[in-house]
This record gives sequence, structure tokens and C-alpha cells, in this order.
Amino acid sequence: MCMTLNMRWWKIASTLWLLLLTLCSPAGTPDLLIHTHTGVYSFKVATATSEDTQLTGLHGWKSLAADEGMLFIFQKMTQRPFWMKHISIPLDILFIDSSGRIVDIIQHAKAGGETPLVAGSPFLAALEVNSGTVARMAIRRGDHVYHPLIQSSADALPR
Repeated sequence: MCMTLNMRWWKIASTLWLLLLTLCSPAGTPDLLIHTHTGVYSFKVATATSEDTQLTGLHGWKSLAADEGMLFIFQKMTQRPFWMKHISIPLDILFIDSSGRIVDIIQHAKAGGETPLVAGSPFLAALEVNSGTVARMAIRRGDHVYHPLIQSSADALPR
């Protein structure tokens, strides 16, 4: 009984939080939530939805705040590689399916690295955040990401 009430409370709280963030976010910097076993974390994200913005990514950025990232949204599920060659910030990359579930994670991608980084599963979106964020927030595969541009975000809310 207590477990059911706790899960119901999390579902209601997560839903309200997602709606508030969606309504209150300034244009161009929508907030994103990651729901983990340790809590719910909010990020301000720049979005890369066109081929040009996806190719550029974080090129030219000198730093990211602890609660910032770049969210890549693709037209369909993919396994395209990520490159760090012209990136000056070490990153963690979270790969997200169409339901908002994290399907793979690459930690500590080296700034300036020339080796292509490939997820082990197909993904619809990828989130780049500062290196060390995954460990600090105990993010793991199966955790959920909520963002208005991820088609099924509302369907993935915890039950």
C-alpha cells in the first residue's frame, strides 16, 4: 500500500514538474528532466534539431554550467556516431529512445578526441552534459528523460 502511494505521488509530482517547466521555459532553452533512482534533475538545454545544428553541436563552446547541456533530436531512431574532434569540453553522452528511456551512456568523452563514439542501441535523441554528471547524479540505463521534443515523454512518466 505504501509503495503504491509513493509511486503514485512520484507520478503526479513528475507530471506537474514537467508541465511547469514546459510552460515556464524561455524560448530556445527548454528545460529537460532526468528521473533517476536518486531524484529528479533539471537541465537547461540548447536543442539541435536540424542537420546543421547537429553537425556543429557544441563546437566553439568553452564551457557548460553544471545544469546545462545540448539535446540532439533526430527524425527517426539512429545509431549515428558522435565526434569530439572540435569540442573543447569533456562530456558524458546519454542516448535516449522514443519513450524517453536512456538506452546507453558514454562517460568521459575526451575533448578533442578523434575516435567516433557509438551507442550500443538505436536512439532518437542524445544529451551531452559535462563529464562527471552521470556519476555525480547516479544516472543509469533505464532512467527517464522528459522533454517536449521527445515524442513520448508524457507516456514514460513513472507509474
